[in-house]
Amino acid sequence: MTNREWLESLSDEEFADFMMSADTCMYCGMGGKDWNCIGKEIPCAIAKIWWLRAEHSDDDN
Repeated sequence: MTNREWLESLSDEEFADFMMSADTCMYCGMGGKDWNCIGKEIPCAIAKIWWLRAEHSDDDN
């Protein structure tokens, strides 16, 4: 299951909780909190698409 599929499987309440607690950099295909994106020419939106397409891990939530 991809991260996108996992998000679609959440109830409205679970999704709202996720949106309220989600740190935008945490869900990033560039590694998030490591700030791997600094100085790279990969737009934030592209990195988030990579995260959405990646296989979901329970460690992600």
